[in-house]
Amino acid sequence: MAVRDVTVRSAMILANQCGLHRSELGKNRCSLFRGRSYHAFPSVKIYRIHRRQILPIDLQRAWDFFWTPHNLEGMTPGYLNFRITCDTPDRAYSGLIITYRIAAVAGIPMTWVTEIKHVIEPYQFVDEQRLGPFRFWHHQHRFREVPGGIEMEDIVHYVMRAGWIGRVVHCCFIRARLEHIFDFRRDYLARLFGVCRHEQSPG
Repeated sequence: MAVRDVTVRSAMILANQCGLHRSELGKNRCSLFRGRSYHAFPSVKIYRIHRRQILPIDLQRAWDFFWTPHNLEGMTPGYLNFRITCDTPDRAYSGLIITYRIAAVAGIPMTWVTEIKHVIEPYQFVDEQRLGPFRFWHHQHRFREVPGGIEMEDIVHYVMRAGWIGRVVHCCFIRARLEHIFDFRRDYLARLFGVCRHEQSPG
């Protein structure tokens, strides 16, 4: 299955969960994955995070690391008190359900349940929220070989709960918190694997 096919299928899932009729998808799909926020669907606002990072490792090593659920804890800031609460295998697989406890807001612990889907080994997998703080959460993890290592790409689409109140909370707090979590992960991976030479600042 091609990466483009997975993206289109993800758009269809997103449309279904956000209440957009399948017949409307063709008109809205092209605008679905562009920009910072989206207005293709009525009554919801879809946000997007897009990050890229180049690591000086080969594709198989990258896949082995990110395909190991227990490595999630090291990549997550300590103040979130993140911990996996289910028996998890050493390697993930398509259809795997993972449950976590995480103090995402005001230090209050909450349960987050995700499912691993759309696996194209060793190039891509998706984790989708099944239960958690967001109305919708879809996180694509992509890997490709580049000179000097691999490029890791994260594409996240998410929808807040609680209508306009959720939008206000997102503006005041959630967006900055999510950006910080991805910044923390970027810095953690750079310390763990190093930085490609062409990404280093001169001098």
